[in-house]
Amino acid sequence: MSTATPLRIGVLLVGTVQLLDLSAVDLLYMTTPEYLEECSLPQPMIDLGRPCEIHYIAQNGPNKTVNTTSQMSLQLTNSLTDSAVSPGKLDILLIPGPPPKSMPPAEEYLDFVRAHFAADTPILSICTGAFVIGYAGIVAGREVTAPRLLIPEMRRRFPEAKTWDDSVRVARDGNLWTSDVHAERLYSWNYKRTRSRRWVPA
Repeated sequence: MSTATPLRIGVLLVGTVQLLDLSAVDLLYMTTPEYLEECSLPQPMIDLGRPCEIHYIAQNGPNKTVNTTSQMSLQLTNSLTDSAVSPGKLDILLIPGPPPKSMPPAEEYLDFVRAHFAADTPILSICTGAFVIGYAGIVAGREVTAPRLLIPEMRRRFPEAKTWDDSVRVARDGNLWTSDVHAERLYSWNYKRTRSRRWVPA
């Protein structure tokens, strides 16, 4: 049985997020001892798993539901102001992509992102989640990426970024990770093993 400290993952749900973007969360869950045991894997491999706590966060949480694409819904576990998801309490903040037409987000969401960024929480933006971090102002001076078709728009809206790079699938600059449309790419961060690497090539 694993005695590792649970990985605390926050998923910020800004509007109707894309269901595919949430697959990154499930990929992380699939590394937990519980899931590995369900797969009947050898005990030494199960022991390598790490438990995780997943917090689904939105302004109107907890115990409410939010819609995703494909007519699915998720039950929220936390509001933006819950102490369990305050800066310093999360190991990762994941921002799946909302509809671009719903941008900019409410200021409360942007403040939440800024506070976690300032606390050095690793922030992982998937697809159009780039709009959220752009409006939060945390791309300033950073080398970032987004869906390639949206790069011209991102450069226009958020010129304060050092680079909107359309030649990579995933970019890392400090505690800010950004990706294009492929949610599964973020499963390949190799979070601990690549802390010293800036770019993950296409």
